[in-house]
This record gives sequence, structure tokens and C-alpha cells, in this order.
Amino acid sequence: RLKVVGNGSDNSAECPTVEIHQMNSSQGSINFDLSTEFDIFPAQPTGLISPSTSSDINSLQNSPSKTAPASLTTRNGGGSGATSPAPPSSIGSNSGEPPASIPNAMLPADGEQFDVKVTCAVSPSNFIVQPYNESEKLSLLMEDMDNFYNAEENLQEMTPDCMVEGAYLAGRHSDAYWYRIRITKVIDHVSAAVRLVDYGDLSMLNLADMQPLWAKFRALPLQAINAR
Repeated sequence: RLKVVGNGSDNSAECPTVEIHQMNSSQGSINFDLSTEFDIFPAQPTGLISPSTSSDINSLQNSPSKTAPASLTTRNGGGSGATSPAPPSSIGSNSGEPPASIPNAMLPADGEQFDVKVTCAVSPSNFIVQPYNESEKLSLLMEDMDNFYNAEENLQEMTPDCMVEGAYLAGRHSDAYWYRIRITKVIDHVSAAVRLVDYGDLSMLNLADMQPLWAKFRALPLQAINAR
């Protein structure tokens, strides 16, 4: 729930100031917890895009569901973003394949528009989108990963040295589906903070729910794109 801490009455052009509070809790605002989220789950640049006009912002706010595309415009040279960290060599040897990188999302040229789906929103100025025209490919990838990693004969023994910050792995989320993940921080020898690189969600996973990400699951570019 929101608590109004300033109604902006001193300046009619300003929006009210609010804090986020947990329901039925006396522990106060959780704004600080949200502000430190990226100390544990740092965002990986996969290209940065922003709405080009107020109409673009409205189209994002009024999208009825994740399946309805919004139009965004690339900023600052709509290239492929920052270089992805290479997966550790130990993952390649454990999986029986040489390690392969995951290409960054391919964005159109600076100033051009393209359709997206909003998958994760922290605030109006900090949210995650996916390229709308890649939706079918992502669905097929998810289905292939589930079929593969749910087969007992395909599972590998994982050791703590597989959990390296920046490594790409396959991770089984709390919804029982397998996702491509990137380790953002190793918590201890059996758990790590991870980011779902195709959706932008943040999670904590145990080593028992991780597997090497085989090369055939690395061909599709990273789908989660940071936007503002």
C-alpha cells in the first residue's frame, strides 16, 4: 500500500510524494529495500531504450497485457549494448561442450521505433521490455528447455565452483519452469542471486535448481532490455 508523505500542495506542478509500505506491517517504508535492490541484483546492460514522446509513454501505460506491443524508440546508438561476460570454463567442461556466449538483443538504429512487450516494471523510469517480434522464438526456447532439463538423463552434477558471478546457467524458478539465468551475486556455496535474462525478474536460486546452459540454448539473443 502507498502512504502519502507530501501532497505537492506547495507547487501544483509537482506530483505527491509517496512511500511503499507492506500490508499489515509496522516496519515502515520499504523504499530503502527497493533502492538497494540493485546492489544485490545489478542490472546487466543489454541495450537501453526510452519512449521518444509522451504518446509512447501513454502506449506503455495503457497496454492491456504483456501480449500487447508498445512502441519504443532507441537512444544512444541502438546497438547491441554492452559486452556480455563470458561463461566460466568450468561450465563448458561440465556440460561436455565448449562455453558459448549469449548475443545481446539486436536493437534497430538510433531513432527508429519497434514493438515491445513490458515484462517487468520497477517504476515508470525503470522497466524491462522484450522485442515483440521475438516472442515466438522465446516461447519455443522455453519449451525446449523444459523438455530437456526435465529429463533426468540430461541433468549434470553441479558443484559450487559452477556458481561464478556473470555466468549464464539454466535455472528452475519457483514456478517449476526453466529459464536462462545470469548469476549476479554468489550468496554462499549453495545459493546465488540471479537475473532471468529474458524477462528481467530477480530471484534467489539454490545450486540444486541450476544446470549448465548448453550451447543450443544460447543462440537466441538476450530478450530482457532495460528501458526508461
